[in-house]
Amino acid sequence: MTDAKLFVLQRVPKCRHFNGVQHDCCKVGVRYSDARSEGKCLPCLLVGATEPTTCERRELMTERDYLAREAKINAALDRARDCAVRGICCVCEKPVEPTTIHGRCLYAACGHRIGQVSR
Repeated sequence: MTDAKLFVLQRVPKCRHFNGVQHDCCKVGVRYSDARSEGKCLPCLLVGATEPTTCERRELMTERDYLAREAKINAALDRARDCAVRGICCVCEKPVEPTTIHGRCLYAACGHRIGQVSR
């Protein structure tokens, strides 16, 4: 994914409490099934929304929220890169070698999952 596409995806107008539809409820406890009504989209996501349902708890993310999120993601990526260069696990900071592979998952010597391999 290109940086431009990632930038666009991160700035999709959405509620700050949205944590993904794989969960039953948002971060403040609103059930997604209660917030959705027939033929309308969730009030949390405004992508292509012509007529979203309403939610009293909806708070759209601000530019400051997006910048903070982006900084957090970049810090995590920098840390992961640093750990990989140093040959240590990002979770416990123990040496990665020797690694093991189970299926497509790559595990460090400490047992933490550190990646995926192609087969």
